Amino acid sequence: MKIRSTPRVFEIINHLKYKNLVVGGCSFTYNTSNTDSCSWPYYLRDKCGFDQVYDCSIEGASNYQILTSVIHALETQDLNPKETLVVIMWSGYGRDSIIVPAKSVVGTGPVYNYTDQVAGINTTSKHSQKNNLSRALENYIHVIALWNYLKIQQYQCVFLEFVDPKIPNRGMTFNIVDFLPTKLKSKFLAMFTNIENFYSYCLKNEQLQEDDFHPTMQGHLDWTHNVLAPALTANSYAV
Repeated sequence: MKIRSTPRVFEIINHLKYKNLVVGGCSFTYNTSNTDSCSWPYYLRDKCGFDQVYDCSIEGASNYQILTSVIHALETQDLNPKETLVVIMWSGYGRDSIIVPAKSVVGTGPVYNYTDQVAGINTTSKHSQKNNLSRALENYIHVIALWNYLKIQQYQCVFLEFVDPKIPNRGMTFNIVDFLPTKLKSKFLAMFTNIENFYSYCLKNEQLQEDDFHPTMQGHLDWTHNVLAPALTANSYAV
């Protein structure tokens, strides 16, 4: 988890009741600079009056990493649930990761540091035996496990998809609902807040980077200002 001291850039437009913003996600959430704000959590901090962002995101994060990193952060930071909002932008359902000794991490790509001695690494390429049915059930369990943890601990939370899986997304994910057992479909969908999807917004407004997938910095800012902050303010009772 990272606690960055990036300077505030924007005035508060929609003041929420929380001091702490805890976020989890992949590259759609991760702030690539330690000194400047360039992703939606830090713009949301400014615009909605949070004091601090507790950032559990990392590029290429799996949903297992999101689950474990957010729980680890909340277990170690001792944040007051009444003063804390948790916003999760879930990642691709085809991604896998494991928790390993930090000393064993060599040339594995982005690394999430739980502690100085424990790290999380991506292992997706090593699990070719999985299929969409197994991944759907596995990821459902990740999502509902974090949902139940947050509810039991009395944290208010918002769950979002990083892309709309019904829109072509370069194979980064699939529509998990198509592969879940019937009894779990509605339970899964009910955990997600009805907010315009980040990727869809940037695609519609031509705010994707040259890779035609990741949102631009302006996309982060505009989606936060025009979609996320107003939606959280209008539905503060729901979070």
